[in-house]
Amino acid sequence: MTKRIIVCTPGSENIASRLTRGSGLRLHKAKVRQYPDGEISVAIDSRVGKNSIVVASEKICWEEIGRTLLASKAALDLGGRVELFFPMMPYGRSDKAPAGEAAAAYLVAGLFSSLPIDAVSVIAPHSLPPLESFGCGVNAVEPLPNMAAAALGVWRPDTILSPDRGGIPRALEVKNCLGVLQLSWIDKKRVSGGRVIARDFRGKIGKRVLIVDDIVSTGKTLALAALEARRRGASEIRALAVHGIFSGGARSLIARSALKELIVSDSVLPKAGGKIKTMAILEDVGKLLYRR
Repeated sequence: MTKRIIVCTPGSENIASRLTRGSGLRLHKAKVRQYPDGEISVAIDSRVGKNSIVVASEKICWEEIGRTLLASKAALDLGGRVELFFPMMPYGRSDKAPAGEAAAAYLVAGLFSSLPIDAVSVIAPHSLPPLESFGCGVNAVEPLPNMAAAALGVWRPDTILSPDRGGIPRALEVKNCLGVLQLSWIDKKRVSGGRVIARDFRGKIGKRVLIVDDIVSTGKTLALAALEARRRGASEIRALAVHGIFSGGARSLIARSALKELIVSDSVLPKAGGKIKTMAILEDVGKLLYRR
């Protein structure tokens, strides 16, 4: 089998370098050029090899998606096989497609389906159905159970709490991994101004609660879950999430919340400090997916 290389654009170099350390593969930095009229071109040196793993940026913006798309096309033009790696799959909350999924995720996957991509790997995708639109094999890497086992040390929760209904399968995986007896969940609703309210609470709450989620954006969902757990008698509340975006005043909100600690992975550029801690997983993901 021809040796593969990892290809990055300037926006994905940080993510790609950590994948490279874990996988043992070589890293090639694609050349990106932007013309005065705004058009961009992406070039890959033909001497680097034919089989490539193109790494997307963790940033949710269409400019980065365009760079990744062009890098994928440039890699395919070398005549080999191309895989894609998304540290975080872009999605949208308000632009809902049929079945309640985010239209942006379908659009992104649809763009790449125009290319003969061999496989796509995504860390903790927000939802699985949009990934089918890539039209190829998809590896959905769910790191939360292993993160929980490694990050908590001797501390063990007596309750796993999902901050919304959609996260119950994810919370159940962590519950089973840690051998925790109680699983609870919140039925939340986003209202005007981005405010989050709890419509219902299911299950019992113990003294030591671990909230698990795939992503922290504004921090409002986690803060609400921590508050509801505290109201029901929890004395020590921690949280674990894969993607730490921390938009707007999220860091300040987490600092003021009932959380004792929040652990996120390095799928997004680390922003540790205060209650927020970062756990490195990308090297292990690189080893899992690409080391042969």
